[in-house]
Amino acid sequence: MNLAMDLSGFTEGEADSMRKTLVKKSLDQADKKSGERVILREKFVSGAKSLHGLDEKLMQQLFDKIEFF
Repeated sequence: MNLAMDLSGFTEGEADSMRKTLVKKSLDQADKKSGERVILREKFVSGAKSLHGLDEKLMQQLFDKIEFF
């Protein structure tokens, strides 16, 4: 949650929503949470890039690690 807030400018509420969405993984890729994860990824990557000029590929990899755990 702190990474999302510090790197990508998420609010506390958005970071908590991200945590809840990532915790509730489903094997069904067509479910609602799958779409929410895509939106979260885009916001995380674009926020880090625009706020801190961080590399998009690096932020994609970081999100993958966050999503895995």
